[in-house]
Amino acid sequence: MNWNDLRFFLAVSRSGSLSEAARQIGTSPSRVSRRIEALEAALGIPLFLRSPDGYRLTDQGAEFVPRAEQVETAALSLSGKAAFCAGIAGRVRLATAENLATRLLAPALPGFLQAHPNLTLELVTGVRSLDLARYDADLALRLVRPTSAETRIRKLGHMACAVYIAVDADPPGFVCWSAEMGDLPVARAVTAMKSPVAIVSNSLAAHHELAAAGAVRAVLPCFIGDADPRLRRIGGIVESAGQDIWLAINKDVAASARIRAVADFVVDVVTRNALQLAPGPTASPAGAAATPHPA
Repeated sequence: MNWNDLRFFLAVSRSGSLSEAARQIGTSPSRVSRRIEALEAALGIPLFLRSPDGYRLTDQGAEFVPRAEQVETAALSLSGKAAFCAGIAGRVRLATAENLATRLLAPALPGFLQAHPNLTLELVTGVRSLDLARYDADLALRLVRPTSAETRIRKLGHMACAVYIAVDADPPGFVCWSAEMGDLPVARAVTAMKSPVAIVSNSLAAHHELAAAGAVRAVLPCFIGDADPRLRRIGGIVESAGQDIWLAINKDVAASARIRAVADFVVDVVTRNALQLAPGPTASPAGAAATPHPA
């Protein structure tokens, strides 16, 4: 029995699916199936009940999960500690929201990468918060305060939002967030306005472009809306839609030179763009983009 087989086992136990486990690990479903079978043979017990609906843990499999997780925790800790000596080289995985990655960090990345040619930055974007304790990412730039005891956190700033419409249009209806995004502050803010809803979408990029096209009103982050010459801000800052910006770093790798370099870069970019992220009540001139400065 080896650690890789336990890794396959835990992936299937958490996802209930060979294909999803294979996607997470970066291999084929057939290989996952073979490793699960090899582990069951080595242990002499059935770990899963197979059905057309997926994989479900047997009683023996459920009892084995805590032991496998103990091995996983030890292996990940050793992996993290080995990163201390790597220097400013290798791969760093940064989890963040799509808008922060593309609109805030991306313009500043050329200078940073030029200064660190041996570093590879992996940007993992999305709304779902990854588990830094399980090394889903090394650090995260998030709009929700991290709560894990295994991370070091720091508040970097605030992201304000306002209502935007196209400069040559005045549509009455809003674009609203779809139900699965209803817990976002911006979604709650739009709902509280009790205004007519013309379009529902789960994509910030879609909200942005729909407003720019003149189809709807949209509540957008100010550093995006103020920077677009196709848009104009109406009214003041929508306070209830704003969110604080947080940096979280896995404690096990926080002292790594490459992690520290990326963290310093992120802090610098957010700090330098504080006024674009959280401007005053008056809209900044269109086209005054939130252009991050190189770290």
